[in-house]
Amino acid sequence: MSDPALIAEPQTPFAAPAPTTAAGWAAVLAALAVAVLGTVALYWQTAADMAAIWWRSDTYAHGMLVVPIVLYMLWGRRTELARVAPRPGYAGLALLAALAVGWFVADSAGVGVGRQLCLVAMLPALVWTLGGRAVVAAATFPLAYLFFAVPVGESLVAPLQDFTAAFTVRAVRLTGIPVYAEGWYLMLPSGVFHVAEACSGIRYLIASLALGCLYAYLTYRSPWRRLVFIACAAVVPVVANGLRAFGIVMIAHLTKMEYATGVDHLIYGWLFFGLVIGLMFWVGRFWEEDPSVPPDRQPGLTTAAPAPAAAVQPWPALVLSLCVLALAPLALWRSDAQPVASVPVLTAPAVAGWNGPKPAEWATTYTGQTRTLTAQYDDGRGHDLRLWVAAWAGGHDSSRMISSVHLPYKPGEWVQGADRVRRVPTAAGEREVYEVPVIAGERRLTIWTWYSVGGHPTVSPSTGKLWQAWNMLSGNHTPGRVFVLVTDGSDPPDVVDERLSGFLGAAAQPLDRLGLAD
Repeated sequence: MSDPALIAEPQTPFAAPAPTTAAGWAAVLAALAVAVLGTVALYWQTAADMAAIWWRSDTYAHGMLVVPIVLYMLWGRRTELARVAPRPGYAGLALLAALAVGWFVADSAGVGVGRQLCLVAMLPALVWTLGGRAVVAAATFPLAYLFFAVPVGESLVAPLQDFTAAFTVRAVRLTGIPVYAEGWYLMLPSGVFHVAEACSGIRYLIASLALGCLYAYLTYRSPWRRLVFIACAAVVPVVANGLRAFGIVMIAHLTKMEYATGVDHLIYGWLFFGLVIGLMFWVGRFWEEDPSVPPDRQPGLTTAAPAPAAAVQPWPALVLSLCVLALAPLALWRSDAQPVASVPVLTAPAVAGWNGPKPAEWATTYTGQTRTLTAQYDDGRGHDLRLWVAAWAGGHDSSRMISSVHLPYKPGEWVQGADRVRRVPTAAGEREVYEVPVIAGERRLTIWTWYSVGGHPTVSPSTGKLWQAWNMLSGNHTPGRVFVLVTDGSDPPDVVDERLSGFLGAAAQPLDRLGLAD
């Protein structure tokens, strides 16, 4: 008979110990939930504007998936996060205050993407304030992924159009087919092609970056491999879009404009993009790392020992966070309550050397202006010129003047060529103007335009936004104005320049006073 003392209990030497959950997580998660809901309530209009862009724009529709993806990544890291002892990090209040100020400045200048970036950045800052720096370190990548919810990238459209047009021209010339390029217009013997905004590839670039970052996070553990793959996710779609545009031009040219010019153009583009991205992911699998190693584990990073539940009190930090975040909407409400100067009726000035003004018409995409003026002049030699001016009441209303959707022409009627900034001598000193050639069939027009913000003329949207923010902060409610000059652009360039320069040189001073109270 066996000795009972010698009978050993079954052992599982290779079983992993049960994970330890640091105390205080329940309170911190509850406080975070309240903080996120409070932040969304305080900045509701910014959150609603962001969601509206997700809904109506194919380029940014992925924003609706960002929060579920982030929650999925955090759930995958729940074991490591559970071992981190959360402790309020009051240094995060300084970051929240800076973000609130940034949001107020962006809202004062009408910079929607600035408001949205500040709002999204408030979420990681809240995690730092309520949970501590160790929690942020353990969830760095998922928290950073939140920024893909911001519909940013409009400023890249024009450079991407330039690259696509130049790439396509070079590729077509390599085939021996003659091609003439003027801005975003490509003229082949078979027809005329236009590299429109939809052809810039911005939607492919953003989709590739969002997918590429997620793929790199799930597939690799080395920071360098992740960075290399993310860099490829940024470069590959840009080059692929150039190849896509070249393919469309060649298909349309070889089929005498029968194919790749309508809906099949878009279908071909997405199929080609899907093929390229799928190939990139397939190649990336060759460097896949062991998924059993927890992601984002940094050498030397240690988690704090579990703390007693009573030691973790996130509620004071929660109250302070919401108080800090509430300051920006309160300041904006107070600013909007201030009276603004009215805009007088705009009267076209008489200009020396020009006949007029006479009533005229010109259509733009500007909206929300308080006053509008359209007038026509002629130089007595058969050349005419149209003046269009819009003025916005000062204060918060004028912050909507400068926008990427505002154009000095109607896109449905005209197509833009290559633009540039010009310097023109006037009686009021040298003046910068933004020159935009537009084309409609055989008709060509040349447009000069500039802003005046708080009495400061500029052609730079960024500079104009800074002046708008400064005017709001300093209480300067001078009306904001936009000036547009339009003339026939089919004459030789030097003739067109002389006509526009002559008018602006004589009209600069009366135009500077137009729309301002005496």
